Amino acid sequence: APLPPPPAIEGLPLDLLAGVFAGALAAALTTPLDVLVTHATTQDAPADGSRPRGAVQLGVDLVREQGACTLLRGITCRTLYYAPLIGVFFGLYEHFR
Repeated sequence: APLPPPPAIEGLPLDLLAGVFAGALAAALTTPLDVLVTHATTQDAPADGSRPRGAVQLGVDLVREQGACTLLRGITCRTLYYAPLIGVFFGLYEHFR
């Protein structure tokens, strides 16, 4: 005999779950940009008074010096931090709107 379909998830639990997945995906996809921003804001100004490296050049230099995985540093912590926050935000937003 075929198995009965699993119970549907709806309402607040579904909204929370969707928010968790959205938050995790957004955090993971934007981690390389966050790494670049962090490096850009913490780099020393050039001693010769020239302009600091732009984002693209900074990214190329980081990958050349430290490898491509350097752009994913902190992805686990960032994802674990933002997933529940966005989950709660969207869950409560959908519940109370």
